[in-house]
Amino acid sequence: MSLIPVEGHSNLWRDSDTGAIVNGDDSAYHAYLREKNAKKNDRQELDSMRKDIDDIKSMLVKIANKL
Repeated sequence: MSLIPVEGHSNLWRDSDTGAIVNGDDSAYHAYLREKNAKKNDRQELDSMRKDIDDIKSMLVKIANKL
């Protein structure tokens, strides 16, 4: 694989075999991964909270039906 610099972009390279654009900026890639993982964690936390709320609702319905 040989990389050719993309004109006007210091951190972008074109793969001469496939034509794909490759970003050579490691810090931007790591920032992207951190953001992606943070969003995944936020989503998991939100799903967990929704499950907890559903459990609380069902318990309250059972209590209300016994009264």
